[in-house]
Amino acid sequence: MVIKEARPHVDADASGRDLRDWLRAEARILKALHGTGLTPELLAVFEHGGNLFLARGGSRYPPCAPWVTERFRDVGSERYRADALTQADLLVDLIASAHAHGCVLRDFTPANIMVRPDGAVRLIDLELAVFGADDGDAVPTAVGTPGFSAPERLTDAPVSVTADYYSLGATVCYVLVGKVPPPVARKACRKALRATARRLAGRARRCTRAA
Repeated sequence: MVIKEARPHVDADASGRDLRDWLRAEARILKALHGTGLTPELLAVFEHGGNLFLARGGSRYPPCAPWVTERFRDVGSERYRADALTQADLLVDLIASAHAHGCVLRDFTPANIMVRPDGAVRLIDLELAVFGADDGDAVPTAVGTPGFSAPERLTDAPVSVTADYYSLGATVCYVLVGKVPPPVARKACRKALRATARRLAGRARRCTRAA
């Protein structure tokens, strides 16, 4: 079990929202995606002493980021190459399934993907996820993860699945080479990631239609 805590006034914005609103947003997404196999199970949401707590399953499984390091160390480069390609396929399927359920993730990174012992992947830390551009319950934010968030995400652009495809390309890059993509300010890097994202997006859309 994982228990997350959010305290009043932490990271509050001009509208008065704070981390408790982010945690409520994550709980809403976990509840909506229950039974899809995309996320761990939401166990409870409760308040105590003015703080908000969220409990979910899946604590014994590592995020994708340490999985990359540990898997390469444990199995060696030849075996890891095959595992990484399999993992890339699973990541494409994961984001396609999320989009098929109407969910735009807005923060798809190796830190927000859980890897089970059988290699299956699940989405975690879904505070920024929304159900489309017209999701009135979404927490408005320009927050993202450097190296993985599309440039427009960091300027509070409208919600779009294309930003998720950029993050998918960056995450697959990390899985394959074990390094965070260079800053998006580098034009060549942006162009390469966009090209990769377009190819992955085409496959993800085909997966969505097949579903």
